[in-house]
Amino acid sequence: MSAHDLAKMFSFNGEEDRLIEIMRLNSLLVPNANELKASAASTGIPMLYHRHSVPWQKTEEIIESLLAAIGDVPEDVIHAISVLSLGQHLGAMEERVVLELTQELQSPALEGKEKILVKCCEALGFIGSSLAIEPLKDLEENTGIREVELAAARALARLGVGSQKKKETEEDS
Repeated sequence: MSAHDLAKMFSFNGEEDRLIEIMRLNSLLVPNANELKASAASTGIPMLYHRHSVPWQKTEEIIESLLAAIGDVPEDVIHAISVLSLGQHLGAMEERVVLELTQELQSPALEGKEKILVKCCEALGFIGSSLAIEPLKDLEENTGIREVELAAARALARLGVGSQKKKETEEDS
């Protein structure tokens, strides 16, 4: 059975504990841990919330396990966080999630990984927390990567903040 099928099976059956266990696998002990984590985050967890009502305590555990795995499979974890955010499932964990995502934006490990930075900006825009404004402004102004700057500008627009670059361009005209 593939990692993807395993994650789908657990989500269809409402087995959130199994998905949490997968997200906590140690890649030093389990050779395909990152593949399993990626499938659980990108497919299993979003499907779980689509099909089942998950108690808040389990949601907290899921979010904790996602945040712990962000260094291993960032793109998939950010996707799961976006889905949880859109479904209004972050609750009291929202501030912690925003702080972790803004920390990811500033991580030197993501240098040259534009796709992940874009997804991170999108997730912060979906969450809608004012804690993300300054890190997003910094990213928009300082990356020099058009795709990332646009994603940061879109996230800022979702947060009700105008684009700094757009304002500067209008002032120069």
